[in-house]
Amino acid sequence: MKKETKRNETTMTAREVAVLVEDFRSQFRVFGEDLSAVKSKVDALFEEVSKQKEEIFIIKADINIIKGDIKIMRVDIAEIKETLKDHTNRIAHLEVAK
Repeated sequence: MKKETKRNETTMTAREVAVLVEDFRSQFRVFGEDLSAVKSKVDALFEEVSKQKEEIFIIKADINIIKGDIKIMRVDIAEIKETLKDHTNRIAHLEVAK
């Protein structure tokens, strides 16, 4: 009479292990492909953000130039106003002298 060996529930055959390993490989392959897609999207977004940063830097430089021009224009306008006051006074004086 042969002894019957009880199969332990936690023991697996080589074939069962091979099936599990293949399943894991398949799942990791799918995960890797999805991760590659996510990486591509993140890289594209990073490129876009980098371009926008460069554009913002250029815009800030242009704004600083415009600020300088506005300061100059304020001074010029103040001088023009003073000159106009002087001309207005001269014209009024000439009209009175008539």
